[in-house]
Amino acid sequence: MEKSNKEDNVIYIGKKPIKNYNFVINKKLSQNKEVIIATRGRLTEKAINIASFLEHIGKVKIREVKISGNKITSEDKERFIPEIHITLIKK
Repeated sequence: MEKSNKEDNVIYIGKKPIKNYNFVINKKLSQNKEVIIATRGRLTEKAINIASFLEHIGKVKIREVKISGNKITSEDKERFIPEIHITLIKK
């Protein structure tokens, strides 16, 4: 099954160095007008830092920020896991 065009523009932020994500985002933006960076949990701060850095140096504009979360229950504990999706557009 082929991915939709919207899904091709999503970059999931993980534990790799920030410079790796900056490279991938710039590469995707050379092919598309917008890119969405997404993450959840403790890595939300990293996604915000990446988006802020790219906007600060003038490469992108932050178009939209969506914040949500999920409640996850494990071993009789209920936790709230935040999620963030930041839409970046080419300047």
